[in-house]
Amino acid sequence: MDRGLFKKLVGLKSTVCAPLYCKQFITDRGIPESQIVVANVGDMIAGDGYEIEVIRGLHVSRDLVYYPDVKNQDEAGCGYLIKTQYGNIYHPGDSCYLKEMAKLKVDYLLLPINDTNLSVGFAAQLTNELQPKVVVPCHYGMYAPPEDWQGGHPAEYLVALTARRYEIPYTDIMILKPGGMVILAA
Repeated sequence: MDRGLFKKLVGLKSTVCAPLYCKQFITDRGIPESQIVVANVGDMIAGDGYEIEVIRGLHVSRDLVYYPDVKNQDEAGCGYLIKTQYGNIYHPGDSCYLKEMAKLKVDYLLLPINDTNLSVGFAAQLTNELQPKVVVPCHYGMYAPPEDWQGGHPAEYLVALTARRYEIPYTDIMILKPGGMVILAA
């Protein structure tokens, strides 16, 4: 729900997939309702050459505070598994670790490593369980300079992988500066 991102999306006429409780927040930032697809856990959303499966997520520390109309945590979050002919891309969303995540077939993993989401320990565990081709750690350094981060630095994630002696021989880890870009080409 990066406020700066919505300014960029308005002119692109992009489709935005999000849970119902986020819809008003998104329209308040200039995205027309016609461009919003409500994403419910379990939904399959078809696109041009891809399909999005909405996966359960759980953001324990925040959802009930910012979205008090959500009655239980199971309604309060989701992630997305984007299925393409080039492989599956998974972003757990702002979620803590859930055992069912490890059962997904994932080629490219966008991995929230900050402490209010997976944290570096569970991020390392999920990387080991999924064995993706590429991992892009994310959700760090978004709102403060590095010296003010409260855990979830990419270096801590790499230390967690090493300290636990996880073997991920076919996984590339791409660490970007906040706002950085990855281009996946077949």
